[in-house]
Amino acid sequence: MKLFFTHWLPWLLYAGLIFYVSGQRLPEVPVKLPDIDKAAHFFEYGLFAFLAYRALSRINNSRFQKNIFLATMIITVLYGFSDELHQYYVPGREMAVSDFLFDSAGGIIVTLLLRLKYKQYKLQPSEGEN
Repeated sequence: MKLFFTHWLPWLLYAGLIFYVSGQRLPEVPVKLPDIDKAAHFFEYGLFAFLAYRALSRINNSRFQKNIFLATMIITVLYGFSDELHQYYVPGREMAVSDFLFDSAGGIIVTLLLRLKYKQYKLQPSEGEN
C-alpha cells in the first residue's frame, strides 16, 4: 500500500490535474508572453513522464523493465494526445497540434534524460533511487 501512495498516487493525481485544468475555460490574461504556453506544455509533460517512469519502475517484471523507457514515452505521448482531444470538446478551448508536439517533446526528452542517467551509472531502473 505504501508503494501506491508514494509512487502511483502522485502520477495518477497529476494526470487528473491535467485533465481537470484542460476542461476549464482559459482565463483572459492582460499581458501575453510569446510562446509561454509552449514552455508550459513542455514542462507539464516532462513532469508527467518523470512521474510515469517513477511509478512504472516499481512494476516487478523483468521483461517490462527492459522496455520501461519506451513504455514511458508511449504513455506520455498518448496522454498528451488524449488531452488535446479532450480540449477539442471543451467550450473556449481548442485542440492544437503544436501543443501536442510540445507535450510529446517534454515527455520524450525527460525520458531520454532518465535513460542517460541509468546508462551512465549502469543501473537498472528498479535498482536506482527515485
